[in-house]
Amino acid sequence: MSDIVACICEGSAEKAIMDILYENSMLIFNENDVIDKTQPILGSYYRNPKVFENTLLDRDFDKTNIMIYYIHDSKKENYNLSKKYKKYIKYQSCLTRPEIEILYIISVDKFDNYKNKFHHLKPSDYVKTILKVPNVKKYDFVKQHFSNVMILIESLRKYKSYSKEEFTIYDLVKKS
Repeated sequence: MSDIVACICEGSAEKAIMDILYENSMLIFNENDVIDKTQPILGSYYRNPKVFENTLLDRDFDKTNIMIYYIHDSKKENYNLSKKYKKYIKYQSCLTRPEIEILYIISVDKFDNYKNKFHHLKPSDYVKTILKVPNVKKYDFVKQHFSNVMILIESLRKYKSYSKEEFTIYDLVKKS
């Protein structure tokens, strides 16, 4: 990959998923590509474009190409950088609509139940109230639940099949 990559996650569940994929070398980018070697997957602190600019883009590096992957759940949310950086930046939203918790629902084979009977609930509410899993948004819970990376990959693949028109995390997974 020729671009410098910044992968920014909306919340802790998204970060846990991306950390699992990164740690298992399942992403289309690796440690040689990331903008910050000490923190290859960036957390919610960097959701603010000004923080990202001031912390990472003002470093002294070759600003020829920077690819930002922003993992989030809202089609309406944009990541607006200052004009001075726009010529160096490529941007791709990775959508996890309606919420990242949909991956948990898929992984425990409850997607049809959710879709057919409880679609009026947000996925996080479905998981908390119907499946009785209170900590589904917590980093440690997500890391433990998807500790078998193949379960995560399969959940991402199924999610992608339900949302074909969108760029999703599965599009960042190496296909071998």
